[in-house]
Amino acid sequence: MQKRDKILLSIGALECLLVLVWLHFKAQTAFPPPKPLPVSATDVFDPKAPVLGNPRAPFTLVEFGDYECPACRYMYAQVERFCRSHADRLRFQFRQFPLTEIHPLAYRAALVAETARLQGRFWQVHALLYQQPLEQTLAKLSQKIDPRAKKLLAEDIAATNRLKLNHTPTFLLCLPDGRVLSLTVPQQAEAYL
Repeated sequence: MQKRDKILLSIGALECLLVLVWLHFKAQTAFPPPKPLPVSATDVFDPKAPVLGNPRAPFTLVEFGDYECPACRYMYAQVERFCRSHADRLRFQFRQFPLTEIHPLAYRAALVAETARLQGRFWQVHALLYQQPLEQTLAKLSQKIDPRAKKLLAEDIAATNRLKLNHTPTFLLCLPDGRVLSLTVPQQAEAYL
């Protein structure tokens, strides 16, 4: 290899490195910083609802989501991966926030999930509702809705109203000291874990 070729190769490698550094910086600043909310973790976390991860973890990520929401569906795999990679320090809880004005199947899907919760199968059905076509999944699972599921769903909807939530997915990080941060994506919790 000639000296000129080595110089060009070195310049190309340096350019690649600079682009990677720029992309990393851009990814870190693409979202606004987490926003503290004037609520406590007890307003956000439902101690009766199932959690994924260590039940005694010091941090809790709560997602208020809608099974028909395209953004929630997109975030599902990312949330799963993130929470599993931090399962020792982070527990995850999903709470229902069906946006019935724009998602006609969301309420029924939430009832199916809450019925599964009462049967001890919440996480399996939660995964199916996001991984499979929603209409087909509901056709298979919604024959027997437990009447108690409506009460559980009403509790989550009341929580969304108290917290003044207005979109899905909404991610809230409960810190060990009881403070709550609003996140754009779960990965923003990384700085606190």
